[in-house]
Amino acid sequence: MTIRYECPECSSVLKIKVEKVGRPAKCPKCMSEFTVPETSQRVKPLLTEDDLVDMPLEITPVAVAADTSIGSSTKFDPTDILNSDAASGRKESTEAENKAKPSVAELMKEHQEKLARRESRRSKPPEKKINPLLSGIETTGTAADAITRSYEKKREDSDVPILNRDERRAAAARAALIRFILQLGGVLTATVMFGFLLFSYVLSSQGANLVEVTGKVTVGGEPMDGYLIRFIPIQERGGPALEGGPSSAVIRNNGEFRLQYSPTVAGAIVAEHEVSIEDEFGLPQPIPEEFTRRKVSKDVENHFEFNF
Repeated sequence: MTIRYECPECSSVLKIKVEKVGRPAKCPKCMSEFTVPETSQRVKPLLTEDDLVDMPLEITPVAVAADTSIGSSTKFDPTDILNSDAASGRKESTEAENKAKPSVAELMKEHQEKLARRESRRSKPPEKKINPLLSGIETTGTAADAITRSYEKKREDSDVPILNRDERRAAAARAALIRFILQLGGVLTATVMFGFLLFSYVLSSQGANLVEVTGKVTVGGEPMDGYLIRFIPIQERGGPALEGGPSSAVIRNNGEFRLQYSPTVAGAIVAEHEVSIEDEFGLPQPIPEEFTRRKVSKDVENHFEFNF
């Protein structure tokens, strides 16, 4: 069971359970505090007698009955009230009655004018929109004629000489020949350069004063395996020019190596060399200073032991 209570602050009607009678509570809308009463309060109705609006007497059937001859005549006929304009709620309009209706001739005349305006709109030719790019071109003839005239006009305005069909074919053949010569020239140039480099390499390997060089590399008595040893010739100050380049070899699993001047030619040139050792990634390895130089001679056995 619930109690109806009207909040005095915001006039909200609340429904409260009977169990909460006498307890403090809050309005959920305005959060004002109050004590729950024991009985329901009477809620003020939405409309009171003061708020009601009476209907004007002049438009009610009662007023109509008062205006009729009911009071002056002893005989009362209800059909007089029902048949009257006031009882049915109809209002006379003098403006509607006074307004003159158009005649048939006027309606026909207005219809003919509408038909004439419609026919004039149909017969009027549509306006042609001229492209500003083609404003200087004649528009007579077909579209193909207009395109031809536009092309001829462009050719006349340009400085490029006009060529016939045979001249255009000859020009295209010359351009193709020039492209072929340029491409062929690039290929020939690359071939000649490759041959020259190959020939220079062969001459350098044959003309170099090479001798066989062998040796062994160990670290703490254990052979170095897979490392690269390189002999780089050193140009002596005031001495003759060197005729060759460096030699290298891969140290085998027993620590021994045999220098190669090229993949097909073994040996190293006769000169003093700087020795370096690189790992499989090409990184130089530190070696003692007394092992960094070795001299390759022609009349002796060139076998070098590197014990690090």
